[in-house]
Amino acid sequence: MNIEKDTPIAVVVTREWVNRRGVRLFIREGREIPKEADSHIILGNVLDANDARGLWMESKRGGQSQLPANQPMGIMIPWNCILCIVIRQDLSPELWDEARKIGFVTGG
Repeated sequence: MNIEKDTPIAVVVTREWVNRRGVRLFIREGREIPKEADSHIILGNVLDANDARGLWMESKRGGQSQLPANQPMGIMIPWNCILCIVIRQDLSPELWDEARKIGFVTGG
């Protein structure tokens, strides 16, 4: 499946990947995913879905980072760390608000 550039997406990634120290410094402002969570959602837009190494997407940092809040950043998520990709144009804003409240979502 080809996903066009700038398509808004939600990517579900493995807990193991997002909890790696170097990754979580950018994705989770250094915070670990709790043990009871087996995955994490990253919201953003597609930059390149055709790279053999992984999915390139643009996401925004959260407000607790040392970099400016909502500063867009390009990240590559290895394919083997992606559990699910959701094309998110029609998803409810209430769903994302609730997911953010419990710390399950980064970006947007």
